[in-house]
Amino acid sequence: MGESCRRSTITAALHQSGLYGRVARWKPLLSARHMKARMEFAKKHLKDSKM
Repeated sequence: MGESCRRSTITAALHQSGLYGRVARWKPLLSARHMKARMEFAKKHLKDSKM
């Protein structure tokens, strides 16, 4: 390697490739209450897609 280049050159190349310097937002894990509510909802609406 040994070549020097500007930071903006590297940034532009990464942006053209669809890469950006971002970190995904942290999301909390589901609590026991949320898991139970999701399971109840899923069981209640299980047959909805079969209509």
